[in-house]
Amino acid sequence: MLKLTGQEKGGAHPPPAASLESARHRQGPMETLGMAAEGVVHDFNNILATISGFAELILDTEPSGRGKRDRVREFARSILMATDTALSTIRDLRVLARQHGKEMESLDLHEILRQAVSMTRGALGGRISIKSELLPGAAEIEGCRWLLHNVFLNLFFNARDAMPAGGIISVKTARQASVAGLPDFMVVSVFDTGVGMTEAVKARAFEAYFTTKAGGSGMGLANVAATVKDHGGMIAVESTPGKGCEFRLHFPLRNTPAVTRK
Repeated sequence: MLKLTGQEKGGAHPPPAASLESARHRQGPMETLGMAAEGVVHDFNNILATISGFAELILDTEPSGRGKRDRVREFARSILMATDTALSTIRDLRVLARQHGKEMESLDLHEILRQAVSMTRGALGGRISIKSELLPGAAEIEGCRWLLHNVFLNLFFNARDAMPAGGIISVKTARQASVAGLPDFMVVSVFDTGVGMTEAVKARAFEAYFTTKAGGSGMGLANVAATVKDHGGMIAVESTPGKGCEFRLHFPLRNTPAVTRK
């Protein structure tokens, strides 16, 4: 597990904790909505193309004849399905937009993951695919919905940026049984087949304001690490240059022994 501590850079002192927290609050919701919007715009373009395409087929189909009427009904059903998909996407985005502060509630971690995967898929491009393999059933945790969305969207888009030539993002969950008075944990693995990290970069991956990206803020993975810690969890990263990267996040499950915090 990587320690969540800042390091001095070039003899300069790191920003005070209050300014880091302020940066997290400023960037958190807007960063999440911005990343989600990429996927939503792409998905809506596809949905609108589907709707307009089937509408044109209806207009081009002569109403007479039983077979032709059946085709029109089939086209209409496809339009309704596309509309339902659009409405579902809007509902997910509105949930994020309405979240304020750090309201903690009982959440299904698997539901959060499915929504994040859905929002991300449209913005990955044709050369990158995202696959999920989640345990059956719910994974009930205590958490803040938009902060957790921000965690996974950050990891997915970070993986995308690490695969300029294309690749695969794999999302998996596994349950870790309690030991030594700790709760049961749900372990989320996010693996990509990208360029990987050197040991030097890996050691500073979660450091605030550290970035290897031109124009990057360096707050993405710092926010991820801080949010996981705020949820009583742990985060670790394994990576080898040229062989991809895996982030493993441990979240305490509800209705198991409480975490002892110092």
